[in-house]
Amino acid sequence: MTCRPFVTSCLAVLLFASLASWARAGGPPPQRQVPAGWPQRVGERKLCLSEYGFIYARDKSMADQADKLLGTVVKDAKEGGVTRAATGLILVIDVKEKPPFEVSRLVEVLGKAEAQATGEEAREIVKSVTRTKKQFEDEGLDVNTLLSLSPIPIRPAALPEVVGEFPQDMSQQVDWCVIVPTSKCTKAGLKKIIEAEMKKKKPGLAERAALFAMMPIVERKAVERVKKRQQLVLYELLCEAQTDLSQEQKVEKAETYRRKLGLDDDSGDPNSPKDEKATATERAGNE
Repeated sequence: MTCRPFVTSCLAVLLFASLASWARAGGPPPQRQVPAGWPQRVGERKLCLSEYGFIYARDKSMADQADKLLGTVVKDAKEGGVTRAATGLILVIDVKEKPPFEVSRLVEVLGKAEAQATGEEAREIVKSVTRTKKQFEDEGLDVNTLLSLSPIPIRPAALPEVVGEFPQDMSQQVDWCVIVPTSKCTKAGLKKIIEAEMKKKKPGLAERAALFAMMPIVERKAVERVKKRQQLVLYELLCEAQTDLSQEQKVEKAETYRRKLGLDDDSGDPNSPKDEKATATERAGNE
């Protein structure tokens, strides 16, 4: 009993240290203020300050991952001659989390904004999201699964239409916005797609065994590809915010980065994990 006050003090110190760490998102205290009217939470996600912008994530580890990813891209962009410190917003989607918006509403807004999307990768993703929703519905898949397959850029001006808690002047407060899934979210989405495919094709025991044996490889490749696409989209968004570059220069820099990431020989379909699933299923059937 005599130890309880001491233990309580220690817990209090740890709590305040954790809160301070959360606010930093793993880096030094950023010299930025949260714009007026912004929500402290978006669904299950807390607002976190990053050195390079703002992150909404469920916990500190997810915010740290997003912050690290963004920091890598910012560093690469600076090395590539992109010097303007464009400020952005990342919404992190994790497994078993309810999206902070209706996917149907997101698809509707993206459809209207498709012509205004900037960057080849961003345009392809917008097109893919709008057409994949119907495919998922036809196959009986949860449409929220498409959020796990690719980063999804949203124009800041359109963000309040998707997430109503944000003020209408978002385009004056951030230069870009993107939804990114965690690695766990990508793996979970891939499993749902494969399970739906197996129900439809009803493979035999040997085929199932071969497919499950390949799953670790398929998952790793899918997660790596989604992460690279996140990097490419972020790089494109940083380039687009660069006022001293022509559109041709922005495209050239993005293409150079695409090759650096090893995405130059990709299929171009942002839903590449589905390609991995199809390949895995086909290989299993040939075993």
